[in-house]
Amino acid sequence: MKIHNLVHPIYDETFPSWMTRCALDPKTLAISESAIIFWGACDLGVQFSDPFSLGVEFDFHQSQGIIIANKLGIDTKSLLSYFGASSDFLLAPGIRTAYCHLCIHSDVVSKRFPSWRKSWCYFTNPYCAEHRCLLSHIDSCPAVEKQWQAFVRGNLGDYVPGRPHRRLYRLPANSSRAWLTLRVQTWVQRLHRHKLCALPGTNILVDARELIQAVNLVLRMLLVPRTDRTPPGAGRVYFNSQTSRIVHKILDLDQRLECGAPNSVPYECMSALLLVGLIFKIFTKSEISLLNKFIVQSEFEFPSSLLDLGSECISHVSFSENDRLNKLFTFSDEVTEFLGSFLDGLLTP
Repeated sequence: MKIHNLVHPIYDETFPSWMTRCALDPKTLAISESAIIFWGACDLGVQFSDPFSLGVEFDFHQSQGIIIANKLGIDTKSLLSYFGASSDFLLAPGIRTAYCHLCIHSDVVSKRFPSWRKSWCYFTNPYCAEHRCLLSHIDSCPAVEKQWQAFVRGNLGDYVPGRPHRRLYRLPANSSRAWLTLRVQTWVQRLHRHKLCALPGTNILVDARELIQAVNLVLRMLLVPRTDRTPPGAGRVYFNSQTSRIVHKILDLDQRLECGAPNSVPYECMSALLLVGLIFKIFTKSEISLLNKFIVQSEFEFPSSLLDLGSECISHVSFSENDRLNKLFTFSDEVTEFLGSFLDGLLTP
Protein backbone atom coordinates (compact mmCIF):
# COMPACT_ATOMS: atom_id res chain seq x y z
CA MET A 1 0.00 0.00 0.00
CA LYS A 2 1.48 3.35 -1.08
CA ILE A 3 1.42 6.01 1.62
CA HIS A 4 2.46 9.61 1.04
CA ASN A 5 2.89 12.24 3.76
CA LEU A 6 1.09 10.13 6.38
CA VAL A 7 2.13 8.45 9.61
CA HIS A 8 2.85 4.79 8.88
CA PRO A 9 0.41 2.25 10.33
CA ILE A 10 1.76 -0.27 12.80
CA TYR A 11 1.33 -4.01 12.40
CA ASP A 12 -2.26 -5.18 13.12
CA GLU A 13 -3.61 -1.64 13.50
CA THR A 14 -7.21 -0.82 12.58
CA PHE A 15 -7.92 1.69 9.86
CA PRO A 16 -9.74 4.20 12.15
CA SER A 17 -6.86 3.99 14.65
CA TRP A 18 -4.35 4.83 11.94
CA MET A 19 -6.49 7.68 10.61
CA THR A 20 -6.86 9.05 14.15
CA ARG A 21 -3.10 9.09 14.64
CA CYS A 22 -2.65 10.77 11.27
CA ALA A 23 -5.22 13.43 12.19
CA LEU A 24 -3.47 14.14 15.51
CA ASP A 25 -0.01 14.35 13.92
CA PRO A 26 0.88 18.05 13.50
CA LYS A 27 2.97 17.24 10.42
CA THR A 28 0.04 15.61 8.62
CA LEU A 29 -2.17 18.23 6.95
CA ALA A 30 -4.20 15.94 4.68
CA ILE A 31 -6.68 14.90 7.39
CA SER A 32 -8.01 16.81 10.40
CA GLU A 33 -9.29 15.75 13.80
CA SER A 34 -12.74 17.13 12.92
CA ALA A 35 -12.94 14.64 10.01
CA ILE A 36 -12.37 11.75 12.42
CA ILE A 37 -15.00 13.06 14.84
CA PHE A 38 -17.48 13.36 11.97
CA TRP A 39 -16.59 9.85 10.80
CA GLY A 40 -17.37 8.50 14.27
CA ALA A 41 -20.64 10.39 14.43
CA CYS A 42 -22.07 9.50 11.01
CA ASP A 43 -24.21 6.46 10.24
CA LEU A 44 -24.36 5.34 13.89
CA GLY A 45 -27.67 3.59 13.33
CA VAL A 46 -26.22 1.61 10.42
CA GLN A 47 -23.03 0.48 12.13
CA PHE A 48 -24.88 -1.07 15.05
CA SER A 49 -27.72 -2.72 13.12
CA ASP A 50 -26.21 -3.92 9.84
CA PRO A 51 -23.80 -6.86 10.34
CA PHE A 52 -23.06 -6.96 6.61
CA SER A 53 -21.47 -3.50 6.53
CA LEU A 54 -18.31 -4.78 8.22
CA GLY A 55 -15.18 -4.18 6.20
CA VAL A 56 -12.11 -2.14 7.03
CA GLU A 57 -13.85 0.19 9.47
CA PHE A 58 -13.80 -1.96 12.65
CA ASP A 59 -15.20 1.03 14.60
CA PHE A 60 -17.00 3.35 12.22
CA HIS A 61 -19.23 2.81 9.22
CA GLN A 62 -17.31 1.86 6.11
CA SER A 63 -18.82 4.35 3.65
CA GLN A 64 -17.32 7.43 5.28
CA GLY A 65 -13.99 5.64 5.73
CA ILE A 66 -13.83 4.96 2.00
CA ILE A 67 -14.56 8.64 1.30
CA ILE A 68 -11.67 9.66 3.56
CA ALA A 69 -9.36 7.12 1.90
CA ASN A 70 -10.26 8.42 -1.57
CA LYS A 71 -9.49 11.98 -0.50
CA LEU A 72 -6.10 10.80 0.72
CA GLY A 73 -5.42 8.99 -2.55
CA ILE A 74 -5.35 5.50 -0.98
CA ASP A 75 -6.44 2.66 -3.27
CA THR A 76 -9.54 0.91 -1.90
CA LYS A 77 -8.32 -2.58 -2.80
CA SER A 78 -5.03 -1.97 -1.03
CA LEU A 79 -6.95 -0.63 1.93
CA LEU A 80 -9.08 -3.77 2.20
CA SER A 81 -6.05 -6.01 1.81
CA TYR A 82 -4.08 -4.22 4.52
CA PHE A 83 -6.78 -3.38 7.06
CA GLY A 84 -9.56 -5.89 6.33
CA ALA A 85 -10.77 -8.48 8.84
CA SER A 86 -8.99 -11.83 8.77
CA SER A 87 -11.96 -13.89 10.00
CA ASP A 88 -15.72 -13.81 10.62
CA PHE A 89 -15.29 -13.97 14.40
CA LEU A 90 -15.70 -10.20 14.74
CA LEU A 91 -17.17 -8.58 17.81
CA ALA A 92 -20.08 -6.17 17.30
CA PRO A 93 -18.89 -2.57 16.69
CA GLY A 94 -20.25 -1.31 19.99
CA ILE A 95 -18.43 -3.96 22.04
CA ARG A 96 -14.99 -3.54 20.42
CA THR A 97 -13.64 -1.74 23.47
CA ALA A 98 -11.34 -4.51 24.72
CA TYR A 99 -7.63 -3.74 24.76
CA CYS A 100 -4.25 -4.79 26.18
CA HIS A 101 -3.22 -2.14 28.69
CA LEU A 102 0.45 -3.06 28.25
CA CYS A 103 0.29 -2.53 24.47
CA ILE A 104 -1.43 0.82 25.06
CA HIS A 105 1.26 1.89 27.53
CA SER A 106 4.02 0.81 25.14
CA ASP A 107 2.42 2.82 22.30
CA VAL A 108 2.28 5.98 24.38
CA VAL A 109 5.94 5.60 25.36
CA SER A 110 7.12 4.98 21.80
CA LYS A 111 4.61 6.96 19.67
CA ARG A 112 2.95 9.35 22.18
CA PHE A 113 -0.52 8.06 21.27
CA PRO A 114 -2.05 4.55 21.51
CA SER A 115 -2.90 2.40 18.50
CA TRP A 116 -5.87 0.03 18.35
CA ARG A 117 -5.20 -3.56 17.22
CA LYS A 118 -7.42 -5.55 14.89
CA SER A 119 -6.70 -8.66 16.97
CA TRP A 120 -8.61 -7.09 19.90
CA CYS A 121 -11.78 -7.02 17.80
CA TYR A 122 -12.48 -10.79 17.64
CA PHE A 123 -14.38 -12.91 20.15
CA THR A 124 -11.76 -15.62 19.60
CA ASN A 125 -8.95 -13.35 20.89
CA PRO A 126 -9.61 -12.51 24.56
CA TYR A 127 -5.87 -12.59 25.38
CA CYS A 128 -2.96 -10.47 24.17
CA ALA A 129 -0.56 -13.00 22.67
CA GLU A 130 2.43 -10.68 23.19
CA HIS A 131 1.90 -9.86 26.86
CA ARG A 132 -0.13 -12.99 27.79
CA CYS A 133 -2.78 -11.02 29.68
CA LEU A 134 -6.55 -10.99 29.43
CA LEU A 135 -7.75 -7.89 27.61
CA SER A 136 -9.22 -5.10 29.68
CA HIS A 137 -12.67 -3.84 28.69
CA ILE A 138 -14.27 -0.39 28.72
CA ASP A 139 -17.94 -0.89 29.56
CA SER A 140 -19.16 2.28 27.85
CA CYS A 141 -17.19 4.57 25.60
CA PRO A 142 -17.73 6.29 22.21
CA ALA A 143 -15.58 4.61 19.57
CA VAL A 144 -13.90 7.88 18.65
CA GLU A 145 -12.62 8.26 22.25
CA LYS A 146 -11.60 4.71 23.08
CA GLN A 147 -7.88 5.00 22.26
CA TRP A 148 -7.48 7.83 24.75
CA GLN A 149 -9.85 6.23 27.28
CA ALA A 150 -7.86 2.97 27.19
CA PHE A 151 -4.73 4.87 28.21
CA VAL A 152 -6.57 6.77 30.95
CA ARG A 153 -8.26 3.71 32.46
CA GLY A 154 -5.29 1.34 32.30
CA ASN A 155 -5.78 -2.21 33.56
CA LEU A 156 -9.45 -2.72 34.45
CA GLY A 157 -9.06 -6.37 35.43
CA ASP A 158 -11.43 -9.26 34.66
CA TYR A 159 -14.57 -7.33 33.73
CA VAL A 160 -17.87 -9.24 33.45
CA PRO A 161 -21.21 -7.43 32.96
CA GLY A 162 -24.16 -8.29 35.17
CA ARG A 163 -25.13 -8.42 38.81
CA PRO A 164 -22.47 -9.75 41.23
CA HIS A 165 -23.30 -12.11 44.08
CA ARG A 166 -22.20 -11.37 47.62
CA ARG A 167 -19.04 -13.41 46.96
CA LEU A 168 -17.55 -13.23 43.49
CA TYR A 169 -15.69 -16.28 42.18
CA ARG A 170 -13.66 -16.43 38.98
CA LEU A 171 -10.75 -18.38 37.65
CA PRO A 172 -7.57 -16.88 39.14
CA ALA A 173 -5.62 -14.67 36.77
CA ASN A 174 -2.23 -16.36 36.39
CA SER A 175 0.16 -17.74 33.79
CA SER A 176 -1.59 -21.13 33.69
CA ARG A 177 -4.94 -19.57 32.79
CA ALA A 178 -3.18 -17.57 30.08
CA TRP A 179 -1.41 -20.67 28.76
CA LEU A 180 -4.60 -22.72 28.47
CA THR A 181 -6.57 -19.94 26.77
CA LEU A 182 -3.78 -19.06 24.35
CA ARG A 183 -3.44 -22.73 23.39
CA VAL A 184 -7.00 -22.61 22.03
CA GLN A 185 -6.78 -19.05 20.72
CA THR A 186 -3.65 -19.87 18.70
CA TRP A 187 -5.19 -23.08 17.36
CA VAL A 188 -8.26 -21.20 16.10
CA GLN A 189 -6.05 -18.59 14.41
CA ARG A 190 -4.07 -21.31 12.62
CA LEU A 191 -7.25 -22.70 11.06
CA HIS A 192 -7.43 -19.64 8.80
CA ARG A 193 -3.96 -20.23 7.34
CA HIS A 194 -4.53 -23.61 5.70
CA LYS A 195 -7.00 -25.27 3.36
CA LEU A 196 -6.74 -28.59 5.20
CA CYS A 197 -6.27 -29.10 8.93
CA ALA A 198 -5.70 -32.20 11.05
CA LEU A 199 -8.23 -32.84 13.78
CA PRO A 200 -6.44 -32.31 17.14
CA GLY A 201 -4.61 -35.42 18.31
CA THR A 202 -5.21 -37.27 15.02
CA ASN A 203 -3.82 -37.58 11.51
CA ILE A 204 -7.28 -37.06 9.97
CA LEU A 205 -7.29 -34.13 7.53
CA VAL A 206 -10.51 -32.15 7.06
CA ASP A 207 -11.50 -28.99 5.24
CA ALA A 208 -10.33 -26.06 7.40
CA ARG A 209 -13.46 -24.10 6.46
CA GLU A 210 -15.66 -26.82 7.93
CA LEU A 211 -13.63 -26.87 11.14
CA ILE A 212 -13.88 -23.08 11.36
CA GLN A 213 -17.65 -23.36 10.90
CA ALA A 214 -17.83 -25.97 13.66
CA VAL A 215 -15.80 -23.81 16.07
CA ASN A 216 -17.91 -20.78 15.18
CA LEU A 217 -21.18 -22.61 15.90
CA VAL A 218 -19.93 -24.11 19.17
CA LEU A 219 -18.67 -20.73 20.39
CA ARG A 220 -21.98 -19.11 19.49
CA MET A 221 -23.85 -21.85 21.36
CA LEU A 222 -21.64 -21.34 24.41
CA LEU A 223 -22.15 -17.56 24.36
CA VAL A 224 -25.88 -17.17 23.70
CA PRO A 225 -27.30 -14.31 25.77
CA ARG A 226 -29.69 -14.61 28.68
CA THR A 227 -33.22 -13.50 27.74
CA ASP A 228 -36.52 -13.28 29.58
CA ARG A 229 -37.32 -16.81 28.41
CA THR A 230 -33.98 -18.55 28.00
CA PRO A 231 -30.88 -19.06 30.21
CA PRO A 232 -27.41 -17.88 29.12
CA GLY A 233 -24.91 -20.11 27.34
CA ALA A 234 -22.38 -22.25 29.20
CA GLY A 235 -19.55 -19.82 28.37
CA ARG A 236 -21.34 -17.13 30.36
CA VAL A 237 -22.14 -19.42 33.30
CA TYR A 238 -19.10 -21.63 33.94
CA PHE A 239 -16.09 -20.07 35.68
CA ASN A 240 -18.13 -17.05 36.75
CA SER A 241 -20.57 -16.56 39.63
CA GLN A 242 -21.97 -13.28 38.33
CA THR A 243 -25.58 -13.17 37.09
CA SER A 244 -25.67 -12.39 33.36
CA ARG A 245 -27.40 -9.36 31.96
CA ILE A 246 -30.79 -9.98 30.37
CA VAL A 247 -31.55 -9.13 26.76
CA HIS A 248 -35.19 -8.05 26.97
CA LYS A 249 -36.19 -9.37 23.57
CA ILE A 250 -37.82 -12.52 22.24
CA LEU A 251 -35.07 -14.11 20.15
CA ASP A 252 -35.27 -17.31 18.13
CA LEU A 253 -32.33 -19.73 17.96
CA ASP A 254 -30.67 -18.04 14.96
CA GLN A 255 -30.98 -14.62 16.58
CA ARG A 256 -29.48 -15.87 19.86
CA LEU A 257 -26.57 -17.40 17.98
CA GLU A 258 -26.12 -14.20 15.98
CA CYS A 259 -26.02 -11.72 18.84
CA GLY A 260 -24.42 -13.64 21.73
CA ALA A 261 -20.76 -14.18 20.83
CA PRO A 262 -20.26 -10.82 19.06
CA ASN A 263 -21.51 -9.06 22.20
CA SER A 264 -19.27 -10.85 24.71
CA VAL A 265 -16.51 -9.41 26.89
CA PRO A 266 -13.00 -10.93 27.14
CA TYR A 267 -13.65 -12.96 30.31
CA GLU A 268 -16.73 -14.60 28.77
CA CYS A 269 -14.82 -15.31 25.54
CA MET A 270 -11.97 -16.80 27.58
CA SER A 271 -14.42 -19.12 29.38
CA ALA A 272 -15.91 -20.23 26.08
CA LEU A 273 -12.46 -20.91 24.58
CA LEU A 274 -11.56 -23.10 27.56
CA LEU A 275 -14.68 -25.16 26.85
CA VAL A 276 -13.75 -25.30 23.15
CA GLY A 277 -10.38 -26.69 24.21
CA LEU A 278 -12.19 -29.59 25.87
CA ILE A 279 -14.81 -30.11 23.16
CA PHE A 280 -12.28 -30.15 20.31
CA LYS A 281 -9.74 -32.17 22.35
CA ILE A 282 -7.05 -29.50 22.04
CA PHE A 283 -5.82 -29.91 25.62
CA THR A 284 -3.44 -32.65 26.68
CA LYS A 285 -4.19 -34.80 29.74
CA SER A 286 -1.92 -32.67 31.91
CA GLU A 287 -3.64 -29.49 30.71
CA ILE A 288 -7.05 -30.97 31.46
CA SER A 289 -5.83 -31.82 34.96
CA LEU A 290 -4.63 -28.23 35.36
CA LEU A 291 -8.02 -26.89 34.27
CA ASN A 292 -9.82 -29.27 36.64
CA LYS A 293 -7.61 -27.99 39.45
CA PHE A 294 -8.67 -24.43 38.62
CA ILE A 295 -12.30 -25.44 38.72
CA VAL A 296 -11.99 -27.08 42.14
CA GLN A 297 -10.03 -24.17 43.61
CA SER A 298 -12.57 -21.66 42.34
CA GLU A 299 -15.49 -23.70 43.77
CA PHE A 300 -17.28 -24.15 40.45
CA GLU A 301 -19.36 -27.12 39.37
CA PHE A 302 -18.57 -28.63 36.01
CA PRO A 303 -20.07 -31.43 33.84
CA SER A 304 -18.39 -34.78 34.32
CA SER A 305 -18.31 -35.55 30.59
CA LEU A 306 -18.61 -33.95 27.16
CA LEU A 307 -21.98 -35.68 26.81
CA ASP A 308 -23.24 -33.78 29.86
CA LEU A 309 -21.70 -30.56 28.58
CA GLY A 310 -23.50 -30.99 25.26
CA SER A 311 -26.76 -31.64 27.11
CA GLU A 312 -26.34 -28.48 29.18
CA CYS A 313 -25.63 -26.41 26.07
CA ILE A 314 -29.19 -26.95 24.81
CA SER A 315 -30.91 -25.71 27.96
CA HIS A 316 -32.05 -22.65 26.00
CA VAL A 317 -33.25 -24.61 22.93
CA SER A 318 -36.99 -25.24 22.73
CA PHE A 319 -38.53 -28.39 21.26
CA SER A 320 -39.63 -26.47 18.16
CA GLU A 321 -36.02 -25.41 17.53
CA ASN A 322 -34.54 -28.93 17.57
CA ASP A 323 -34.82 -29.41 13.80
CA ARG A 324 -33.04 -26.13 13.17
CA LEU A 325 -30.31 -27.07 15.65
CA ASN A 326 -29.75 -30.41 13.91
CA LYS A 327 -29.44 -28.71 10.52
CA LEU A 328 -26.91 -26.22 11.84
CA PHE A 329 -24.72 -28.92 13.38
CA THR A 330 -24.54 -31.15 10.30
CA PHE A 331 -20.90 -31.84 9.49
CA SER A 332 -18.88 -34.41 7.55
CA ASP A 333 -18.59 -37.90 9.00
CA GLU A 334 -15.03 -37.22 10.18
CA VAL A 335 -15.95 -34.07 12.16
CA THR A 336 -19.16 -35.59 13.49
CA GLU A 337 -17.36 -38.67 14.75
CA PHE A 338 -14.57 -36.53 16.22
CA LEU A 339 -17.02 -34.39 18.23
CA GLY A 340 -18.78 -37.62 19.20
CA SER A 341 -20.20 -37.48 22.72
CA PHE A 342 -20.55 -33.68 22.76
CA LEU A 343 -22.77 -33.78 19.66
CA ASP A 344 -24.67 -36.74 21.11
CA GLY A 345 -25.56 -34.59 24.12
CA LEU A 346 -26.22 -31.48 22.05
CA LEU A 347 -28.50 -33.11 19.47
CA THR A 348 -30.43 -35.42 21.79
CA PRO A 349 -34.18 -34.83 21.16
